[in-house]
Amino acid sequence: MELEIVSKETIKPKSSTLPELKNVPLSLFDQQAPYMYIHLLYFYHNHNINDSNRSWQLLKDSLSKVLTFYYPFAGRLRDGGNSIDCNDMGAIVSEAKLQCSLSEFMNNFNSECEKILKLTFFYDINDEKDQRLKPLLCVQLTQFECGGEVMLVLCSHKVADMASLTNLMNDWAFIARSSGNGNPPTLSPPQFNAASFFPSELDNDGEDSSTERHEEIVSSKRFVFEGPMIEALKGMVSEKVKNPTRVQLLAAFIYKVALSAKE
Repeated sequence: MELEIVSKETIKPKSSTLPELKNVPLSLFDQQAPYMYIHLLYFYHNHNINDSNRSWQLLKDSLSKVLTFYYPFAGRLRDGGNSIDCNDMGAIVSEAKLQCSLSEFMNNFNSECEKILKLTFFYDINDEKDQRLKPLLCVQLTQFECGGEVMLVLCSHKVADMASLTNLMNDWAFIARSSGNGNPPTLSPPQFNAASFFPSELDNDGEDSSTERHEEIVSSKRFVFEGPMIEALKGMVSEKVKNPTRVQLLAAFIYKVALSAKE
């Protein structure tokens, strides 16, 4: 399988981000998130689309439009990874061709997953050590010999989790589908205000620790909160909060423990 890069460019928001929105502080949880990228793969069979260039241009135009609403995705990390500079530097977008069929690609996917995945995105984000220069959103559309395509989307976990990235993808698709209808699509602007609910009370003594934290080996642990524990947490806040959800309870609990550990 040989990969041919057709083009690579930077897609910026269609409208410049307002000065008052240029800095987005990250919440405590996002600040402590590891430097990793969420991956999404979208596979498409050949639907006899004659004008692939027009489709590619539509994807880029609609991405530019959706980044106007999701402006942090077009920015870069700053302050040691504790906030996002919404400087409209843009998302990296590339187009490629793979000398094989979609079926051949899928047949090799399970047996050589890591090797095959590298074919879907040629740009090595890890080559750039300075977090202030790394793109937070990257897209590559790869076309197979049979006419099928795969689109890989990479998003920094610092700016979004899977739910937030899914919202962006849904709005991107909505804008793309609405193009040509005459009326501009209407979206409900997302709110990037997690830091107002979970402000960071932890400091890094003003040091830029992005490189050191990037090199850390990250381990994962699973904590299970059974029904009785959830009910006990509800009882602790029942006088102040009416019918809190489990997500609200556990998020508040973990936030409180994180702050206590600092003291």
